Amino acid sequence: MGMRNPYRISIDQKTGFVYWGDVGPDASKDSVGLGPNGHDEVNQMRKPGFFGWPYFVGNNFPYYEYDFETKKSGPKF
Repeated sequence: MGMRNPYRISIDQKTGFVYWGDVGPDASKDSVGLGPNGHDEVNQMRKPGFFGWPYFVGNNFPYYEYDFETKKSGPKF
């Protein structure tokens, strides 16, 4: 869990680690009430795990909890 738009997935044949690029949101700047600007990432997976999106991006920059029915932001994740 936590991948937004993974691309260029590869497996290191020696270690078995999985590597991939991840395209972040297209936000050009931080947005109060929504979250941080977009970050593209290169990730390494050594074991199953959670890799951030939609709660975090980049170096653990949090998004806000958002209620789409009321259109109101809550606290940051």
